[in-house]
Amino acid sequence: MPVLRQIIYLLITACTAALPAAAQISAKFSASPMRGCAPLTVTVTDLSGAPAGTPVNYDWGDGSGLDSDTEHTYILPGLYSIVQAVANANPRTDTVEVLVEAPPPIRFRALNCGGATASIRIEDTGYIAYEVDWGDGTVETLTSDVFYQHTYGTLGDYVIQVKGLFDAGGDGGDAANINCNVSARSITLNAGLVPALLQEVVVTAADRVNGIIELGYQLDAGTGYYLEMILNGIVTIIDTLDYDVNPDRYVVAGLNTTDEYYCFRITAYDPCNNNRVRSPIGCSVQLETRAGNNRNDVEWFIPTAPGSFQRFELYRDSVLIFTGVNQGDNTFPDTDVVCGVLYCYRLIMYETGSLRSVSAESCLEAISQDIPPGIQDISASVSGSEVEIAWPAVAAVPVTEFSIYRSPGTGQFAL
Repeated sequence: MPVLRQIIYLLITACTAALPAAAQISAKFSASPMRGCAPLTVTVTDLSGAPAGTPVNYDWGDGSGLDSDTEHTYILPGLYSIVQAVANANPRTDTVEVLVEAPPPIRFRALNCGGATASIRIEDTGYIAYEVDWGDGTVETLTSDVFYQHTYGTLGDYVIQVKGLFDAGGDGGDAANINCNVSARSITLNAGLVPALLQEVVVTAADRVNGIIELGYQLDAGTGYYLEMILNGIVTIIDTLDYDVNPDRYVVAGLNTTDEYYCFRITAYDPCNNNRVRSPIGCSVQLETRAGNNRNDVEWFIPTAPGSFQRFELYRDSVLIFTGVNQGDNTFPDTDVVCGVLYCYRLIMYETGSLRSVSAESCLEAISQDIPPGIQDISASVSGSEVEIAWPAVAAVPVTEFSIYRSPGTGQFAL
């Protein structure tokens, strides 16, 4: 019997080893794309190995409920957790996160390099990469914050389009990218740089710390420009003029416009080969006023190059009172004033090339140091309980008020 039992045990063991092991399945899936612009359509792929007919469902994380679909569209931006549930699996669930982005706007500059070449710089970092259509059939995938140039071969007008990409390995039509923003800009390729036209230098606030100068100019939308300030012979680039942000005006603040004058020029630049074309220089005008005896003395300083000066005009209360064509004239005595009246002055200087410089307005009250003559021939008459006082009209000085004092006998006079 022991031998028989041993034989039976070996047979059972051999048969058991020959049987297939029960298949073990675990929830597992992938989602594509995992990041993209809203509305974003996401496709899932089941990797659990579950046999056919096994229930495999997905909770998409946006409140739409559980279903067995393998494709889902997210309308609103957000971070969503997709949960896969597989029947009889261990573990039974798997989770993948998907980021749905609100399509960020795209800001880029397109600049003329002179000749048949253009340059662009994408100035935001909202996307991983950018698809650039140069408008001549050339399409490239580029990154931000770098100058890229493209040669067209012929001068003319082109439209450059830039589309944001969250899937840098794909194109604009991929599921991750198809609903991302596109920005377009037209550019005219010129044979050379287009110089800026500086038109106005206006001091809008006179102050030793918070003085303000406003510049007016004309720019070419497809040309890059530096705004340069010259103070005490030192040239400083204070900004790069963006046609979209400052197409024709620029405000420079934090200046000492009371004691200093400032000069400006705008330089067109070629980002491809470093060429420069500078505008004429325009400077601010300083204006000072001082009240004298029956006169207001107006003085100004005009820092402009000989030969470019044309004329200056002095205004009082917005009325022209003096025009000068001699650059050396810098004072004007305004004697047509009345003591106690406030007057405001402004000087405008005109130069060649339609450039004008406007001073800040300077206001002061006129004074007089002349002592008016005493009132003579005063008469007084008594009528009952009243005293009538009379005096001749005063014609030599403007009088707005008389003050009458009286004294009881030898006492003090009182108003």
